[in-house]
Amino acid sequence: MAKTEQPKKFRWQAHKLLLAATLAVAGVFNMVSAVLAEGTAAGTDISNTATATYNDGNPANTFNATSNTVTIKVAEIAGLTVTARPVIDGNLGAIEAGDDLTFVFDVTNVGNAPTDVFVPGIDDLLKTNFTPGTNAVKVYQADGTTLIGTGIVPSGGGTLTQIKGTPFTIDPDKGFVVKVTGKPAVGTTAGSTVSVRLGDTTNNPDEGPDPTQNQPDNSDGALVTDLRTVDPTPAPTDDPENGEREAEATASGIFASSVRPLALATVLKTGSITNTGVPNNPADDVITYDLGLRVANTSPSNLFQPAALEGTNVTLKVGNAAPAPAKRILVSDAIPAGSKLSSVSTALPAGWQAVYTISTSNNPLDPTVVWTTVQPTDLSTVKRVGFIFNGSIGATGTTLTGLKFNVVSSGLPAAGGSLYNIAQVFGQTLGDPATTPQIIYDESGDANPNNFNDDNTPPAPSGSGYVPGTNTGIAKPATDGEDTAGNNTGTGKDGELNVITITPTTDDILNGTQNKPNAIGPIDDNDDFTNKSTPTPPAGTNPATPFDFAPVTFNNSLSNPAATGFIAETTVEPLSPSQAELASGKPAGTYGTNTDIPNGTVVTIVGNGNTAVYTYDQTAGKFNLTSGSRVNFGDVPAGVQKDYTVTVDLPSTAQLIGVSIPIVAFPDNNPTTQPGYTGETTNNITIDRVYTGFMSLVKKARILKKDGSLKGPDFSVNPSVNAAPGEFIEYLIEYKNISQALTGTGSVTLTARDFVILEDGNGLTNSWAGVTTHQQNTTSSGGRRYFYTNSADASRATAANPTEADSASGTVVEKYENYVPSVVPQATGTFGFRRAVN
Repeated sequence: MAKTEQPKKFRWQAHKLLLAATLAVAGVFNMVSAVLAEGTAAGTDISNTATATYNDGNPANTFNATSNTVTIKVAEIAGLTVTARPVIDGNLGAIEAGDDLTFVFDVTNVGNAPTDVFVPGIDDLLKTNFTPGTNAVKVYQADGTTLIGTGIVPSGGGTLTQIKGTPFTIDPDKGFVVKVTGKPAVGTTAGSTVSVRLGDTTNNPDEGPDPTQNQPDNSDGALVTDLRTVDPTPAPTDDPENGEREAEATASGIFASSVRPLALATVLKTGSITNTGVPNNPADDVITYDLGLRVANTSPSNLFQPAALEGTNVTLKVGNAAPAPAKRILVSDAIPAGSKLSSVSTALPAGWQAVYTISTSNNPLDPTVVWTTVQPTDLSTVKRVGFIFNGSIGATGTTLTGLKFNVVSSGLPAAGGSLYNIAQVFGQTLGDPATTPQIIYDESGDANPNNFNDDNTPPAPSGSGYVPGTNTGIAKPATDGEDTAGNNTGTGKDGELNVITITPTTDDILNGTQNKPNAIGPIDDNDDFTNKSTPTPPAGTNPATPFDFAPVTFNNSLSNPAATGFIAETTVEPLSPSQAELASGKPAGTYGTNTDIPNGTVVTIVGNGNTAVYTYDQTAGKFNLTSGSRVNFGDVPAGVQKDYTVTVDLPSTAQLIGVSIPIVAFPDNNPTTQPGYTGETTNNITIDRVYTGFMSLVKKARILKKDGSLKGPDFSVNPSVNAAPGEFIEYLIEYKNISQALTGTGSVTLTARDFVILEDGNGLTNSWAGVTTHQQNTTSSGGRRYFYTNSADASRATAANPTEADSASGTVVEKYENYVPSVVPQATGTFGFRRAVN
């Protein structure tokens, strides 16, 4: 755990200007300088630069990223938030009829001056499936046990002062607790939400990133529904500069008549092209689908207890026996349109058996749909292939794999296309006592069981939402979501489609990524790519400063895809983008522009015992062979692969750019008198793209007034306002993986692994640790956050460590880290933290 100390007492400094002015009016000028000296001096620069480390999947390849520097000068002025805790059930179990419920809200003054607060009464709280008790709303001091006065909030609401009977305010960064008690409403159905909302910010224009917190209360008057600040000493000269503030929060739980056993099944699916056939024929590729099944041992919802999965009725024809209902677990997959079944694995997991149906019904469980264990002679008649299991599978959380079958893309047009399909699993909860047990059902494409939604809510109150005739398992590409990565990471409602895209090539030679000469890029096999990064400059290097980067080496492969014959005098060399466009017939910009490659870039190709060194002439738009001899593989027989390396050495150039080097493979028509590429029409291009770092960091900041409202522009790399003592600086780091995303097959992308943002208040050009104080509201779009008392604390940002809670406001925090396990190409994210100016 990160070390903590007692909060430093800086808050009183926020009143220095007022005190100084008072002393000046009173003629006590000799004390003014002493008062102001206690705070951060005006004109002090508060500087912030973020750094980050990451790797490309190989922990040995560590890269650095550095943001721009944001500098804010210290200038020479009511805020409110509320959060809801988890609902408290009096019997500590699931929320059931008659239970005593307590909804608890923590209200915090995030301004810089004491404030009274108006608390809505029970008449003005938004309630769902909730019946309040007597004196249902009470207020407590921050300890949650000491009442403020009687604690009873009138049904029409009241201020803390009215409730206590004497003046009562909440100091800055302090708070109080509101508790609302009652029972679930009679007639609430299982799975329904039981909730209470305290406050109402819906009638105001949104301000800031969260429309429910610290919103202006100056547009709706003194509405009794608002949880809002109230100036304890109202006067024209003493009103908060930003007016009164309000906030809202909703506390909720899920009603369960009882926690019921439920089998939580997840069907998993991956697809891959295992045989590409003839390159220019998209109708002879073989695709292997590998299905898996997991029965979860943890539940996404407290409504359900994980249970074992058993079979449900499937009309099954075993051998030559007559079809009959049989209780089996069934994993089913429809043969995708544009293909036909070619084979099914015989090496299935123990107890599993392949089944087939030629039925065109939209309901795999319909009694008229006959599944058979005998593989049809004509595989083109098979509409679905399935795998059955006789027995039950315990809720172990273990994934079973190996339910494999192959299809051939026999129905795709000459231009190629995509195969879409989605797998299903059918079963029942073991021991389901219902007269008609519910069907346990899941679709592939994500890792959620029973088609649970991404927020862990069930698809139906019963925990399984199978609808016969609707959940057909037949792909609908126009409306269904897609598992874009093809690895069960899809998001959205229900399951997501597995997509295999096949693009034919008319090339007689293939040239691509390592061991994948047939790799496909965004368009076809002439723009497949390998993305790699140079080693990056040391942390703290200005990202706008050019740098002399170390060379980067790529591994490429070429092959002769023909069934017979050979490719003569096969050669590889680099091309400029414009030359690559002419060679491939691709539109302008496919490979970038000639000026994208820095002048003087050196490309070294090694293969077949030859080394060729090329130097780029940007003015001429071409690579010149400056030493060595061209890499020529001679005659490449049919079906043979050849490997070679390409090393790119950039001159001093900009950071965070991608430089695409097209590499062409071709049979050299005249290697003796006119060696090299001279327009040979038989050619194939792959791209070796070198990035000079691929994770960008952009530092922004904004100033919040003492009440939390925005002062000046929103997040900016160059804030145009100063920050006064007591005001807040919110820093925001925006990060992005700038590398190109994969849209084909076989290309190599750059995913940032173990990405760690470091914000050290005493490091590099940073100076914020000693002149600002940590405030809660640290945010991150992903990963884990870590808080350190001292800059010298050793890093704990490893995957094995738990996420640490946001340190309390005022706690000494001199260093922050945000650990994100992976950032895929083109993905973005943010990390933000708030500091109060001392």
